[in-house]
Amino acid sequence: MNKIDNHFYRAAIKTFEAQREEAIAILDMYFHNSVGIADHSDILNEIKKWTSKLAEAQENLNVLKQYFYTDN
Repeated sequence: MNKIDNHFYRAAIKTFEAQREEAIAILDMYFHNSVGIADHSDILNEIKKWTSKLAEAQENLNVLKQYFYTDN
């Protein structure tokens, strides 16, 4: 399958990839770097928030790729 050649499509993909990478970076910091956790007394809610953002970004990528890839 080939990606459609469209600037808006590529911009949307890059936007959701950036959102996904941001969420992964923040979650990684919370899970592996105690310095990042010190600023947040409600760490579980922060983890849930960023997990939701990660899931949303990944789902958006999946939807775009599912519906806008072509067989040509």
